[in-house]
Amino acid sequence: MAGNDKSLFFHGAFISASNNKGYILDLKGEVDSSLIYFNESLELAKKINDKNNYAELLYNIGKA
Repeated sequence: MAGNDKSLFFHGAFISASNNKGYILDLKGEVDSSLIYFNESLELAKKINDKNNYAELLYNIGKA
């Protein structure tokens, strides 16, 4: 996915926010909802080659 630095920054921020929402839902016991957020964010992280968020999302999916 081509994009400028600002675009990549905002995509990364969106991925982090969605990951956090999924994490909070997981803590509340809403595992199915958390997995939706994790998986959607994982696809976006893969598209923009965001390896740090990708790794964290894989961890959270495995933990959920």
